[in-house]
Amino acid sequence: MLIDKGISIIGVDFAGVRRGKEHTPKDQFCADHGVFIIENLCNLHKVVEAGGACIINTYPMNYADMTGLPCRVVAEI
Repeated sequence: MLIDKGISIIGVDFAGVRRGKEHTPKDQFCADHGVFIIENLCNLHKVVEAGGACIINTYPMNYADMTGLPCRVVAEI
C-alpha cells in the first residue's frame, strides 16, 4: 500500500512483523526507510478482495507511556 506522500505502510492482522527482542529494532529499521507497520488490523481480506487499491486514513490517539502509536485505521475501498 502506498500513500501519496511517498510513505509506505505494511498492514498486518497480528502483533508485529517480529517477536520479542527483534520487534522494536525491525519497526525502527522500517521507519528509517520510510515504511511504517500498522499492526492488529482486521478485515484486511476486504482490501485484498477489492484489488488492494484503497485510501488509508489513520487517526492517532495520544496515550501516555506507550511504546507504539495507537490509532484508528479506516480503509476507503
